[in-house]
Amino acid sequence: LMLQSALLTLLMFTFHSTTSGGSVMYFIWVCSITFVSAANFSLLPAAASTFFGPQNGKLKIGLLYISQGVGALLQGLLVMGWHVVLNWKGVINIFGICSFLAFAFSAMLYFVLKSVHDRRSSVLAKFGAGISQPFEE
Repeated sequence: LMLQSALLTLLMFTFHSTTSGGSVMYFIWVCSITFVSAANFSLLPAAASTFFGPQNGKLKIGLLYISQGVGALLQGLLVMGWHVVLNWKGVINIFGICSFLAFAFSAMLYFVLKSVHDRRSSVLAKFGAGISQPFEE
């Protein structure tokens, strides 16, 4: 998810340069943005089942997909008003900022969860296999 957010941030902030590259560059950028955005449909289920466990993962995946639908509706309503005030370049920059915030949040979450996992692994190694794993069936 960090790589996806970083690529989406890069593509959104460089989208303005497609005017100098012509229609071929615009086509490549739009296809790249669509390709990177579509990774959510394969990465989110894996991340949810890893984070919440196999039993609760199914419910959380459903909630994540519902939130994407609601977010798409809200995004459409916001863009209707923003493009008049900010122009399309401003709207694209706002989506680039949102992608950067997603990157920062996923990086922070990765390092926090990694430290928790490392501490849990050291405790398991210290006390042996008598402690059960919380996410195993």
